[in-house]
Amino acid sequence: MLAARLSENPDLRVLAPERVASNLGDLKLASGRYDDRTLAQLADLWGADRLACGTIRRAGSRVQLEIELAAIGPNGVIARHPFRAEAPRPEGLFAAVEALAREVRVALGAPPAAAKEPATRSIAAAQAVAGAEKLLLAGDSVRAAPLLERAVAADPHFADAFEKLSETYQNLGRHEKAAEAAARAIALVGAEDSPRAFRARARGALLDGNPAQAEKIYRQLLQRYPFDTGTRLDLAAAQTAQGHNADAVVTLQSAVQIDPNDVRGWFELGKNRILTGESSRALQEDLVRALALQSRLGSEEGKGDVLNAIGVAYQQLGDPTHALENYSAAAAARKSAGDDRGLASTLRNRALVANSLGRPAAAEKDLLASRALFQRLGDRHGEADILNDFGLVAEGRGNYDRALAKYKEALKLRQEQGDERSLAQSYDNVGYIYHLLGEYDNALVYWQQALDLRQRIGKKDGIVLSTQNMGFLQIAQGRWDGAARSFVRALDGAREIGMKDAMAVSDGYLGLLNQYRGRYAAALASYDDALAIGRELDAKSLLAEFTIKKAAALLEIGRFPEARSRLAETDAWIRQTGNREQEADRDVVRGRLELAAGHVDAASRAFAEARKAAAQSRSPVAILRTNVETRSASPEANLAQAEKLGNVLLTIEAAEAAAEFDLSARRFGAAAAAARRASKLAESCGWTAGLYRVLALEATIARSRGDSAAADRLLRRSRDELARIRSSLDPASVSAFEKLPSVRVLQPAKASGLSR
Repeated sequence: MLAARLSENPDLRVLAPERVASNLGDLKLASGRYDDRTLAQLADLWGADRLACGTIRRAGSRVQLEIELAAIGPNGVIARHPFRAEAPRPEGLFAAVEALAREVRVALGAPPAAAKEPATRSIAAAQAVAGAEKLLLAGDSVRAAPLLERAVAADPHFADAFEKLSETYQNLGRHEKAAEAAARAIALVGAEDSPRAFRARARGALLDGNPAQAEKIYRQLLQRYPFDTGTRLDLAAAQTAQGHNADAVVTLQSAVQIDPNDVRGWFELGKNRILTGESSRALQEDLVRALALQSRLGSEEGKGDVLNAIGVAYQQLGDPTHALENYSAAAAARKSAGDDRGLASTLRNRALVANSLGRPAAAEKDLLASRALFQRLGDRHGEADILNDFGLVAEGRGNYDRALAKYKEALKLRQEQGDERSLAQSYDNVGYIYHLLGEYDNALVYWQQALDLRQRIGKKDGIVLSTQNMGFLQIAQGRWDGAARSFVRALDGAREIGMKDAMAVSDGYLGLLNQYRGRYAAALASYDDALAIGRELDAKSLLAEFTIKKAAALLEIGRFPEARSRLAETDAWIRQTGNREQEADRDVVRGRLELAAGHVDAASRAFAEARKAAAQSRSPVAILRTNVETRSASPEANLAQAEKLGNVLLTIEAAEAAAEFDLSARRFGAAAAAARRASKLAESCGWTAGLYRVLALEATIARSRGDSAAADRLLRRSRDELARIRSSLDPASVSAFEKLPSVRVLQPAKASGLSR
């Protein structure tokens, strides 16, 4: 209470009581009187030149307060100034503190303050808040909440308690209750211009989804109290909530200049540098400083926090080995400190790195341990995050049924909590699995909800992901111009905020779109850009996906040795990730390579393995794609299923296969209809890569039906499409491309061969 009263003087920098209590606990200093050496050490640690310490005693019904103000100079304690106040009953404590505050202000050379009503006159309420603050300091919001509820029940006019209750509810993910408590605090402070009033209004703005207004309020508060580093940290948090991490870095730099020993300032500065893409600088400057300060304090919990952030920085730098080392060290420190919440978060981080390295068993082990901790803490928000991560691991292994179930469990918990940021992620993930399962209407419903939420709250990384998702859907639906725009926008957004994995995905799918359009040089360049980031991040699943796609592109232009070499690289990655869909795609390309080399038996074995892996993936799209590309199952059934899914490229390829089958059976009318279906769809979406082949097939069918004029017209168009692809290739690729059987037969000199 004394600190709060003194902090209302703009000429004083008063350390937050939470920081003082935390550091004293870290240093294992028992409360009571401190000798001169200890006071000098504390003053140096905090950058303070005055320290107030004292005792409170009860004598019968009376309460005695004794405060000693120690002045600290370069060589230690200069002077001690005692103060004393007494109250006849415990309820008089508040008036006694007010009297002491006036005396201490005068001793510090500050102007006297007008008398002020205490925040509460309820001993029970004040005790409950004090107990809750200790628990919050230890990160235990679950047990703090009932104490704060008891405080506001004891004193319904205790604004500070409502503001603290709002913070606690927010920590627990209870957004609606947090907003109600904040609104109550704002109503109680009314038109006050005290620090607590500013903070209550700022919290209300944050909970209303208006961090810009919160930033404005914190700036107003800083104008009055320029030395308050706590307000600077709050300002930085409001800037971070808007995605303005560079602004937060500037704010936090000013905070650590005022107080170079504020470990929280250095820690938050490091975290925001990571978010701006300056992970290397965060490691070398901010986090190493924070770690040194925590070591000086001997705080295992604090060391765990910093080591965890260092792990994040290494992860951002694409160094998973050092990320795992620091996450493991952070886990040990947090376990030693009894920081269950921190330990649960670190285990989760370590699990995600292990999963990216293709170690799903290790990832699931950490996730199970993390979920158990969150359940023990009663943290539904944390539990929802873990369920979401289980879905991520299952998705990476191609187990889409399990992934969908886990993602929906997480979605249900997040809907109960009203956490819009996490809710958007869940909508995103559920939609993605529906996309993989070929249920595009369901995917659109969930993805649109995710995008709407992210645009409303201004979450830049989420907008990038949602934009990519719309691109995936547009590819499946054959809206490839729109897909290209989506992935370009996503790439720009990812570059702006340093989302390397998202950059890789956008590059890779822009490559796929170029491949579909027969622009192979551009496609290969985009795949290389994606793979360069994949190698930097050591992202096994990403490396496997785009290496398979690159191998397929090389195959399509006849560069068989390179395609075979690239494909071999994926074997180890797929073994580690266990992704059956990628395994099926790889085996399809391998079978096509064997077929091109004339190894029919080897091709058959590869195609059989592909069908087996696709079936194990339980993905309808993967199964259908494999059936179409390996020419298995009924061509008519494949075509019907592709049209039912609404996947345009699969419909084109299935129609082409059906036309070939009908032609071989001399069902010329059915063959012509299927081939025409394929060419029309190919023209509508811009599938240049295979259009020349479909047009040539149409020409063959027309010739078989005796329509030479139509056959010649279709053949000319086929050659035009072929020339368009050839013109985009480099000389080495042109040579390989022209050796392809499907291309050789269409050379002008060989045209008579086609007519026969």
